[in-house]
Amino acid sequence: LRERTNLLSVTAERDILKQENRSLNLEVARLRRHARMELAMQRAEMLAQQAERDELEQLAAEARRLLDLKEKLDRADGDAADPGSDTEGQMSDDERQEVEEKFAEEHCQVLKRAQLLCGGSAPPERTMPGSDWDMEDFTPRQESM
Repeated sequence: LRERTNLLSVTAERDILKQENRSLNLEVARLRRHARMELAMQRAEMLAQQAERDELEQLAAEARRLLDLKEKLDRADGDAADPGSDTEGQMSDDERQEVEEKFAEEHCQVLKRAQLLCGGSAPPERTMPGSDWDMEDFTPRQESM
């Protein structure tokens, strides 16, 4: 009788431990999924920020090139307005028109890219899963939305 009682208590304890083990395994699996999801979101955020940074750097380089063209046009205008200057460094009318066309074309392209990159469309919504959403989880960009 004592052995049977002992065996029943051990069996009941084993069942309880099995249930706890299943519960813990489910919790571990849930936490692993959550961690993978968090890592994927962080990776995606990092890649988006890197792409945005690269686009901004490229836009800045294009703007610098545009400023150089504008400077060249302004110098040409200044040289053309000064009748006493030598004609050696001046642009011909064809060269000037070519530079003006290139300037207008690049100016238009830079404006379009800047509008696409910096504005004109709503910023993407970056949300984080879970009910424990805290203001610390917001990026400054999310707080401004």
